[in-house]
Amino acid sequence: MAERKTPRSKQNDSGQGPRIPLPRWPAVLPAADETLDLDRQRPNRLGHAVDIVHSLHTMTWESEMNEMLKSSTPLAREVVLRDATPADARSLAELIAIAGAGIPEWLWAQMAGPTEDGFDVGTRRAKRDAGGFSWNNAVVAEVDRSVIGMILGYRLKDEDEDLDQMPEILRPFLELERRVPGSWYINAFALYTPWRGRGIGTRLLAAASKRARDLGCRQMSVQTFSETPRSEAFYIRHGFRRIDTRRLPEPSPCHHGGDTVLLLRHEKPA
Repeated sequence: MAERKTPRSKQNDSGQGPRIPLPRWPAVLPAADETLDLDRQRPNRLGHAVDIVHSLHTMTWESEMNEMLKSSTPLAREVVLRDATPADARSLAELIAIAGAGIPEWLWAQMAGPTEDGFDVGTRRAKRDAGGFSWNNAVVAEVDRSVIGMILGYRLKDEDEDLDQMPEILRPFLELERRVPGSWYINAFALYTPWRGRGIGTRLLAAASKRARDLGCRQMSVQTFSETPRSEAFYIRHGFRRIDTRRLPEPSPCHHGGDTVLLLRHEKPA
């Protein structure tokens, strides 16, 4: 597949701020008509790919966005948590791009039509009412009606798809997901950089835990990177423990190497 050239505009169409530049990863995926079924929770091959990308608590962000946001985020501002809505789709796409460390943008670029960029695809998918990466599965944190973070999760189902038919970068994550069927899986968890370290992540995790308990899930699961030990430390402080790991393939569109790490926590009944 030829390398896609994507626009690097600093202002998105909704006026919500700068877009993250999409990586131009030169790998090849099967043709879209062979791989994509956008209406299923877990399509057969390329699949609901962004639903597989795991979460991080500590992530990097474009330095330009850091400076822009730091200048407008005083400490004493009310942070409100609420269920996401379809209107949050663009913010959800931007935040899952942060959490996914390069993988979501790469996948979206493969799905983009002639007039779309990767974030158009991510936004479109987040607007759906069904599927793993749907606004229905997210809780957002906002300040002055602007989204500053989110957590997105759902109950994992038993899967029997052929992993050999999936892109190589996704197989480690899928293998670990199969270790914890029935758990409430934190698919994506991200805050914009200026809002980290203020207890907002702990509040979002508590909101996800309530969703899990309300659905009768007795466990919560999450994956993080071995190269981001602060992320794993955050989950361990909140009662998670390491269950298993899988080596990430090299080379890959992921910004990290090493392993993906599966963590698990037992939930108290509602």
